[in-house]
Amino acid sequence: MENMKKLNDLVTWKIGDYALQLSVVILGVLITFGGGNMLNKRAKAKEITNAMELIKIELETNRKSIQEIGKTLAIEQKASRYALRFENNLSKASNDSLEIYLSYPFLINNFRAKTDALEMFKMSSLAPQVHDKKLILQIIKTYNEIIIVEDIVKWYYDLKTQYMNDMKTERDFLYKEDKLLREGVKKNIQQIWQFRLTSFPVHNVLTFISGARDFKKGFPEVETLLNETIQMIEERQGPRGN
Repeated sequence: MENMKKLNDLVTWKIGDYALQLSVVILGVLITFGGGNMLNKRAKAKEITNAMELIKIELETNRKSIQEIGKTLAIEQKASRYALRFENNLSKASNDSLEIYLSYPFLINNFRAKTDALEMFKMSSLAPQVHDKKLILQIIKTYNEIIIVEDIVKWYYDLKTQYMNDMKTERDFLYKEDKLLREGVKKNIQQIWQFRLTSFPVHNVLTFISGARDFKKGFPEVETLLNETIQMIEERQGPRGN
């Protein structure tokens, strides 16, 4: 009987010990799984935050470039309109203004939309994990508008280049204009512009620039949209999470 009691005690202890050890193992697995899941969520949240920061920087770069090209287009148009306004009476035009505007109508520039950060974000499969879908739509809309600006600028300079190519065929005009420029811009400014305005290809360039989309204020609607989107990203980056 005593041996049987000892055996029962031993079996009971081993079962209890095994149950305790099993509980510890299960608890450890749960903690590890839960902790790993939490770490994974934090890692994803950090990835999203970093991606948003890159997008914000890229939008800021695009905003600066749009502001710059907007100012360039505005002064090109202002210069062309000024010359045409006084084409029949250049003596009433300001010589200083004519000198300042001398080369602006004949410059060729460009604007390239930067979209690398957005493309990286789209390829990373992070977008579906961003809970704020309004922000995602806002970002996509903003980039679409940036690309439209790129298309407008390209259209403008492509056509302007075509008109300017016609100027190259007038060798006599180019030779005489170059001669006046070399003799001195300041003293010949009236003659230079008078000579230009009698050239059909030059007049076409000035007329095209003057009649194109009004660039006086650049692209204010797009700049406003960029400001709003950048602010939304900054507000999102305040509290943690996605």
